[in-house]
Amino acid sequence: MRELQIINHKSKIENVDALIFDMDGVLMDVSESYRAAIRQTTQIYFETGLGLAPFAGDLVSRDDVAAFKFADGFNNDWDLTTALVKYFLFVIASEAKQSPINNAGIASSHKPLLAMTQEILIFLRDASAHIHITVEELARRKDIPAFTRAVRDAGGGLDAVQKILGARGDELLFATGDPRATNLVKRIFEEIYLGAELFRDEYGESPRVHHGDGLIRRESLIPNLQSLQSLDHLFPLAIATGRPRNQATFALRATGIEKFFGVLVTHEDNVDAEEKHFAATGERASFGKPHPFSLLQAARAIAPENSRCAYIGDTLDDIRAAKAAGFIAIGCLAPAEDKTKMRAEFACIGADAVIENPDELVERLSD
Repeated sequence: MRELQIINHKSKIENVDALIFDMDGVLMDVSESYRAAIRQTTQIYFETGLGLAPFAGDLVSRDDVAAFKFADGFNNDWDLTTALVKYFLFVIASEAKQSPINNAGIASSHKPLLAMTQEILIFLRDASAHIHITVEELARRKDIPAFTRAVRDAGGGLDAVQKILGARGDELLFATGDPRATNLVKRIFEEIYLGAELFRDEYGESPRVHHGDGLIRRESLIPNLQSLQSLDHLFPLAIATGRPRNQATFALRATGIEKFFGVLVTHEDNVDAEEKHFAATGERASFGKPHPFSLLQAARAIAPENSRCAYIGDTLDDIRAAKAAGFIAIGCLAPAEDKTKMRAEFACIGADAVIENPDELVERLSD
């Protein structure tokens, strides 16, 4: 058992038995992969999906994505992307004197019947024939800071977005179900993130909207290999991430760090637990962070009962999950655009420590 000398306004943290890491923003730099996929997916949904006049600039900025991350409840990047698409569809619907669906003579009740991506794309083009706003105008009219503040005040996540925006514009939102069928938002995201080859491997289909390399190949390691090797000698290490398993494994192998982690808890583990919970109780529940399930699952696999674990994450939901699990909660500032603001946010919700980079963990350990 080692003592972790990280001071966060008060005192050092002692008696750490195991370290559990979030992946994105802690181990992997995803600023040009997942974060970029959020921005590109949203823009493609309106330009390729609805056929709105293309915009040479960015519909969604890096700051917009960061604002949603601060809004709470968006640890899942598919959810964050869905929230952005829903927001802009609401803007479009609010500008129209009548619903664009009604103008096109297509009833929203037809939506569940559309099972294939190509049918959805045709539907969207037909339904948007009477929409005259451009993507550039959407970018000009947005007020993401105000909207995300309202979302946070309403409790965060997609539930808060739904509460604020209602169903207006939802006739054009295809963001649920299988990406090979009705979930166009997730399909575009996965095509962009994975690239043509990995998308075919994962989903057994050729891409429809993106045929180039995937943004996953732009990811890089945040800590250095020597730091992880040192930590591996001191502690059992695990990962608790919201990534799908195949995507997590690809990144770990590409960067050569898979060998350091004895346990990997992923999106599929959360989904399996949610389904078991539903079968037992008849109630739906989300086991993604800030729920502590994935952290506790990792801890059970690498450390004896009553061990003291630390969790390192880059979002507020990561810290909430760590606190809910009874772990030492360590906030990582590596991906933050505004590190001063993020440090204050971490402190506000009770992080036990804040680090600039996971390499610091080695420097602040003592026998």
